[in-house]
This record gives sequence, structure tokens and C-alpha cells, in this order.
Amino acid sequence: MGVTPLAARWLAASPAAFRNGKVRQQGVGTTLPRLLHITDLFESGTLVSMAYQYRLVEEDLRQRLAQREWAIEEQIPGISALMEHYDASLGTIRRAQDPLVAEGLLRREQGRGVFVAAYPEPAPAQDTARELIREAMSLLARASSLLEQES
Repeated sequence: MGVTPLAARWLAASPAAFRNGKVRQQGVGTTLPRLLHITDLFESGTLVSMAYQYRLVEEDLRQRLAQREWAIEEQIPGISALMEHYDASLGTIRRAQDPLVAEGLLRREQGRGVFVAAYPEPAPAQDTARELIREAMSLLARASSLLEQES
């Protein structure tokens, strides 16, 4: 069993002590998230603080919006489905959605649910160009080292 992408980000975000199947942070214990497989816990020896879970859920929802998983005006999965998917509490899901609602990406309708209002803006072209240049430089460096090895 491998580490799920979200679990990997949890592990990288903030290590916390692992004691008796609970995450301990500032004296508060919370049960283990299902996103982390039990083998991951023993291999890494650490768990990520649940305080960061809402940020990771927000980031994942933002990424799903950027990938246009849902159409504009389409209802996203309900709170219960998201709670089960992320193994998170109602408060965590709502806290993750709040910034997306504030930015105008999502729209809440009382009694109906949460709907996609807009997609996130793509990364600025300048940042994309920098990434492409870095990637090209890396490929050139690799090609150069391969040529040196052959000669």
C-alpha cells in the first residue's frame, strides 16, 4: 500500500508525535485519518497535525476546480460525501470551502448545497515561462552529462 497523494502532503506538512493510534498536538488527540494507511504510519513514524487538514482539503478542492472536474453552476459533492472522501469533520470541510466561497470560486445556497461559480485563474504566463526554462535547463544539463559519459 502506498501513501495517497493527500496523505503524502500531510506527512510533509507538519510531523507530529505518534502515540497509541492518535495524533498529539498541544495535548489534543484526534483519531487517525483513513487517508493514511497503517503501513505508512509505521514506515514514516510520524503523522501530520490535523490542524493542517482543512488547508489540504482546500488545496485539493482548488486543484479539482482548476482541472474543471465540475462544470460552472454544477453542484459539487455534498458535505457528507466530502466528509467521507477526506475523512474530515463538518467543520473542516466548511473551513476548507470558506476561502473558495470568499474568492468567488464556489457559491453556497442555503438548503441546496455548494455550486461552482468560477474556475481559478491560471498561473501567470511569467511563472509558466520560468518553469519551462528551468525544465529545459535541467534537460540540457542531463543531456550534456550523458554526452560526456559516452565520450
